[in-house]
Order: sequence, then C-alpha cells, then structure tokens
Amino acid sequence: MVSSSNAGLQRIIDALNKTSDDYGMKINIKKTKLVRVCKSGGKKMEITINGHRVEQVRQFVYLGSVINHRRL
Repeated sequence: MVSSSNAGLQRIIDALNKTSDDYGMKINIKKTKLVRVCKSGGKKMEITINGHRVEQVRQFVYLGSVINHRRL
C-alpha cells in the first residue's frame, strides 16, 4: 500500500481490513510490516489494524529484494 500521508494510509488499511473481514479473512498482524520511504528521515507512523499497532521497520525482504526506508 502506498500513501502520501499517515491518515491516507490508515484509510487504505481500514478499507483492506473491512474487505478482508467481509470475505472471512484476517490480516496477520505479526506478518504485516510498515516501511516509511521519504526524503526527510524515518518519523514513526501510527498505523493500526483492529487496535493493534503495525510494526515499523527500516527494511524487509520481499520476493528476494530488500526494501528499505531510504528514498528510492
């Protein structure tokens, strides 16, 4: 998911969570990570799913590629 603001990302996550729930699925909060990619550093974001805070990390591996917090 990509958004230019914390509030925008939370709206996207809420919509995904609602759609998942409508189909009887749940987002695994333990496997869900958040990476903020920006020019000005790594400010903490407050994204939640069902009241549980999503962990913010500096990097993770996705399909063999390292995704990190530095601006692309």
